Amino acid sequence: MDNFLDKHGLSTLWGLIKSHVSSAISALSSVYAPMSHSHTKSQVTDLTAATTSSDGLMSKEDKSKLDGIDKSSLANKIEQVKVNGSALTPDTQKAVDIPVPTKTSELSNDSDFVSDSTYVHTDNNFSTAEKTKLVGVEAGAQVNVVEEIRVNGTKVTPSGKAVNITVPTDNASLANGAGYQTEAEVRSAIDAKLTSTFKPQGSVSFSGLPSTPGQGDLGKVWNVTDGFTIDSRFVEYEQSSAKSYPSGSNVVVVQVGSGYKLDVLGGFVDLTGYWSKAELAVITDAELEAICV
Repeated sequence: MDNFLDKHGLSTLWGLIKSHVSSAISALSSVYAPMSHSHTKSQVTDLTAATTSSDGLMSKEDKSKLDGIDKSSLANKIEQVKVNGSALTPDTQKAVDIPVPTKTSELSNDSDFVSDSTYVHTDNNFSTAEKTKLVGVEAGAQVNVVEEIRVNGTKVTPSGKAVNITVPTDNASLANGAGYQTEAEVRSAIDAKLTSTFKPQGSVSFSGLPSTPGQGDLGKVWNVTDGFTIDSRFVEYEQSSAKSYPSGSNVVVVQVGSGYKLDVLGGFVDLTGYWSKAELAVITDAELEAICV
């Protein structure tokens, strides 16, 4: 059967815990000194000088040696300095001065270099022919060379290293391959068309009109001096074969399909049988009554 812990038991347990913790702290205090505890050098007797194989205190000799080493010193050591195989001895400041040539006169000229500033290089590396060729090249010359210049297939010869290509500046200088017309030609064509639209032929009687209109009659206009009734020569004959026109009518030849016919443009209207407005009078009441009796 499990037992439970009541308030009294909890108080007893907490007292036991505090007692055990207090005993443990006392035991530790006897082994470890508090943070404020210190010893003098004479009190430390269990530490000896350090060796290469064991830890210990630093001796005064090691301290002096450590102070003599630069902070940025490296482990590598230069045992000897040579220049071209000859050893150099450091001076009293432990410095080595290596002489380095600063001009060509301090070097041995074993390759026989020429020191003449006016010398022109003409050996196998730069022949006389190459030097002559270089002298003949103008400054800024380019590799590409124009061998020949042609205009519309015709060769143009340079004059004084210059080529003058003539380019037309107006259409009068060009060949009229497209057949373009000048202003005068256009006006002449227009005038010709206008004059050929209607060709006045004067006055004729109806019997004087062409019996069979043809292409040569196209555009001809006549003033017909007598009244007439159209026949099969006229355009409107098929719509109204009995249509009549008074004297003074104008008749022209026009093209209808592939043939040619006569067409009435207009004419004078004979008004001789009509009354004028002045000749008309309003009928009176008496006249009306007389008519109605």
